[in-house]
Amino acid sequence: MIPSTEEREWRDLLLGKIDPAVTSHLFKIKLITLRQRLKRGQTKLEDAVQELHMDCSLHEDIYRNDLLKIFQNKHKNAL
Repeated sequence: MIPSTEEREWRDLLLGKIDPAVTSHLFKIKLITLRQRLKRGQTKLEDAVQELHMDCSLHEDIYRNDLLKIFQNKHKNAL
């Protein structure tokens, strides 16, 4: 189970406040794309959070280790 979109880490990640060394190339590409769209004003933060959350839900097995890093083991049993 992916952490709720209410968790602050989603916003911090998209705003560049946290920048963990993720290992999944797909995750890196999605994150870079969303950050660029936010910077250009092409999407709202909440929409970007929803999109990233949906992508992580679809690719949960691939992103599991990166999500554990981002959420600092707070949801270790859930992932």
